[in-house]
Amino acid sequence: MTVKRAVEERYNAGIIQMNSPYGNPIDVYDKEKTICDILANRNNTDIQILSTALKSYFTRSDKDLNTLMIYAKLLKVDKILRNYMEVLL
Repeated sequence: MTVKRAVEERYNAGIIQMNSPYGNPIDVYDKEKTICDILANRNNTDIQILSTALKSYFTRSDKDLNTLMIYAKLLKVDKILRNYMEVLL
């Protein structure tokens, strides 16, 4: 068993509330934070999942690139994200 400590600022960033399929309010991460989390764990993520997630995000009309870059800097994946953005945008 591995115990990891989360930095509160990183952990709490991007939390939004949605309703579950049964109508109960639940806390989830927004799409920008999710993309940054996938990038931060890219060594443990299948490249196909990473590729699909990035392509899907960048084709959305409701993407928020400013928020994405804020989270990327917070999670220290901004340089990696920029490399992907150069290819996908």
